[in-house]
Amino acid sequence: MKEPISNPPKKVRHYGFLKSTWVYFTLMLLLALICTFVLSAAIVTICYKLGWLSVIPFFSAPFISFLIISLVGGTLFAVIVAKVIADPIKKLRDAMRKVSAGDLSVSLPVTSNSEIAQLTNDFNQMVHELGSIETLRNDFVANVSHEFKTPISSIDGYASLLQENVTDEERIEYAKRISESAKKLSVLITNILQLSRLENQSFVAEQNTYSLDEQIRQTILTFEPEWSRKDLILDIDLEPAMITNCEDLLDRVWSNLIGNAIKFTDNGGTIKISLTVSSEYIVTIKDTGIGMTEDVMAHIFDKFYQGDNSRSRQGNGLGLALVKQVLDLLGGTVSVKSQPGVGSEFTVYLPIYK
Repeated sequence: MKEPISNPPKKVRHYGFLKSTWVYFTLMLLLALICTFVLSAAIVTICYKLGWLSVIPFFSAPFISFLIISLVGGTLFAVIVAKVIADPIKKLRDAMRKVSAGDLSVSLPVTSNSEIAQLTNDFNQMVHELGSIETLRNDFVANVSHEFKTPISSIDGYASLLQENVTDEERIEYAKRISESAKKLSVLITNILQLSRLENQSFVAEQNTYSLDEQIRQTILTFEPEWSRKDLILDIDLEPAMITNCEDLLDRVWSNLIGNAIKFTDNGGTIKISLTVSSEYIVTIKDTGIGMTEDVMAHIFDKFYQGDNSRSRQGNGLGLALVKQVLDLLGGTVSVKSQPGVGSEFTVYLPIYK
């Protein structure tokens, strides 16, 4: 059975001279003038009937002149004011139609501080944000395609080589490369699914109370082969702390942040990890790695963004996006300070739930 098709928005029909906003406004002002005149005539007539006036002033030359000037001047004023109000609305309406047709390059000039000008400014801001979202969407599709294509091409290439006459050493090397590419593809798919699940998750159902400092300590130990191989110095200062939160989600935060600190710190560098408790839990992960520029820091939480354009280091640009999404879900925040050639410092703030 086919799903019912929702009714399309009805087209607004415009009838004759009433199709423009300024006409409505002009007619309303003109009606107000006529009503004022009729009310004044009624009051004067009543006053004449009651003997309060000896003569009806309607037919005196000054009154007739004043009446004509008022009607003509009021009408002209109404037309001008209505035109001033209606023109920006018409331009805004036309711009909205262009945006609905897919043109996100629309921008309207803002020349005053009126309410309509503020509305126009908000419209420009909305179109700018829509353009940014569209750019991010296109970049996301392009990056996903690239991230999938690279390991698949690698697997295909080495699999083809294995079908040729190769030595045992080459066969082992090619099989190793295939395995690495398959693992990279698996991690990429897992991260995309996790990120998609987090983006569509509005609350955390499974929470438990556990030792936060011990969780961070265990995460550090899981990276022992990496920081030992690079001869890194670890300065760890973890204040004992019990936390009630989602243990699995927070584990992803520490794994990504600590893993990045190790990955981007050169041999012999230092990584400092601290945990303090005040009005909230504060976890700081500071390294002496390659650091980041201001432009890179502005985008590090975007999906698939990688500041290392050479792509010499493994990664798919989803780790920090996962961190941000998890912390948003858990009510926490993350900040970053960095300087090229000096290092980076990530600070995570988690609320204390009682």
